[in-house]
Amino acid sequence: MLIECLPQQLSWTESIIVETDLAIDQFRPVGKPINYQLDIPLLSAIHVICPASSHLAYIVAQAIARFANKSSCDLLFAPNAIYATRADTFVSPVWVDRQLEQNVNLPISSLMFTDMELVPNAATLVRKCHNSLVELKFLHCGVEQLKALLYYDNKPVQYPWLRFLHGALNRVEHQDIKVPPNTFPRLEYVHEMVIHRWQYQAGVVSHLLINTLMTIKLPRLRMLRLRTSRNMTLALHNLPALRYVRYYTLSELPESLDGRIVVEQFQRLLQVPTLHHLRFYDQLPTVSVLNGLQVDCTELTYLDIGMIVLSFRNIVHMLDRLYRLHTFMFALRNTWTSPQSQQLHSDALSRSVEKLKIYIIGAMPKSNMLSPVEEIVSRLPLLAEMVVQEGKHALQTFLNRMKDEQNC
Repeated sequence: MLIECLPQQLSWTESIIVETDLAIDQFRPVGKPINYQLDIPLLSAIHVICPASSHLAYIVAQAIARFANKSSCDLLFAPNAIYATRADTFVSPVWVDRQLEQNVNLPISSLMFTDMELVPNAATLVRKCHNSLVELKFLHCGVEQLKALLYYDNKPVQYPWLRFLHGALNRVEHQDIKVPPNTFPRLEYVHEMVIHRWQYQAGVVSHLLINTLMTIKLPRLRMLRLRTSRNMTLALHNLPALRYVRYYTLSELPESLDGRIVVEQFQRLLQVPTLHHLRFYDQLPTVSVLNGLQVDCTELTYLDIGMIVLSFRNIVHMLDRLYRLHTFMFALRNTWTSPQSQQLHSDALSRSVEKLKIYIIGAMPKSNMLSPVEEIVSRLPLLAEMVVQEGKHALQTFLNRMKDEQNC
């Protein structure tokens, strides 16, 4: 049961966050002896995420409190939403109603919801904080809730200080949302938080949030963190300040992608002149980029494309254009073809790359020639750190890395 998963002593723990998919009729009291206790002296808050039932979330929180020898009045319970003190406030439904009852302007800078549909007055509170809100998070938001955030009495609502937006939208067929111009004049960071299986069960669609936002110009948007999916597309003309893009994958939620879409999106990102940092992962099995690439992001310093396979020709061309590149991670077939071997010359490929990671696909046949990997490494005079993973070990290393980064 849940309590059995907790260490008996947590001396420095101040809050506990639990996520469970149990339905209410599956819950049973924990089977610990009545004298069993958890030693959590600093515990002050319990947050339970339970899509099935807010009532169950409260029961689970009460159970933890009982075994921690804490009275209910000592703790802050937040089923299906986090609540925290000070100006950075993460809200629960009861807390939302209390704030609205006060009928005063709230100096709240940060709000988070797991599912906005479970907090009836969530949009009202967000609108009330529009002049102070800096960060907004939600793991599930429907069309009607989003419209309520953007409009009040058919008039646009502006969020002049909002800089960080983390969220995921639920699609309703035949309903498009028109975002008013200048709604987010200072928005700098968008994180599409498609990170839980229950979000897909609730109808969340990858890239719907950013595709909706990009219908207007976002003059200060610098950072994007998105899931790789078949819906991926970027209206780059509305992102004039974009510098950092990170695509991630979810190994437990595989999605079959069209390789053409992956290559086209990668090509478009390489044409963003303001880009400094690009991490672009494909779902597995991955694609190979063999045709010529147009590279306009000459200020790029970090490029990690995971297991996407580049041809030797493309590597040479990219390194020639990316004269500020410091870190380069990619996959390569460690074999020569005739056109590739004809490209050999003695000049350095790059005088900026210091860190290199290569996933090798296939084995190098016996030959007196240098392999493509050896050829690349020998022509990077400033190379200080190199990691090479080969065959099945390369794939397993990449999968382990993906799992680690999903929790970041």
